[in-house]
Amino acid sequence: MYSTILNSYREGGDIVMNIFQDTKASLDIEKLYDIDGYITFRIKVISNGFSGMSNFCIAKLDIDNIQKKLQSIAEKLEGSVVIRDMDSDGFLKLELKEHGQLVCSGELGGSHRDHSIKFSFQADQTILAILKHYLKKL
Repeated sequence: MYSTILNSYREGGDIVMNIFQDTKASLDIEKLYDIDGYITFRIKVISNGFSGMSNFCIAKLDIDNIQKKLQSIAEKLEGSVVIRDMDSDGFLKLELKEHGQLVCSGELGGSHRDHSIKFSFQADQTILAILKHYLKKL
């Protein structure tokens, strides 16, 4: 039912990591740049026919904590992690439910923007390792 893909592709010369994809949803993350201890990513989501994209600014220290939390969730098979954009109220939440089902939810664009998307889709726990691997390479 689910197809988690560890794949990257080029878009406009930049490398985009496809974190998750199935027939109804996808999650792509692209590192844009880092400055003074902060990394800016472009996050793209497709969820049940709707799509959105937004830049997220995240402190490098927070990325280390996110990696640790992803590892803990994978080991304990429970828990959640929230990745928050420092420049808006946008967020990405990964929550591991029963039977290894992972719910990926969030808001891209932030509520103060003219356009934003709230989304939620189901994946499986393999998304945790893929995201951790991607963040570790930064």
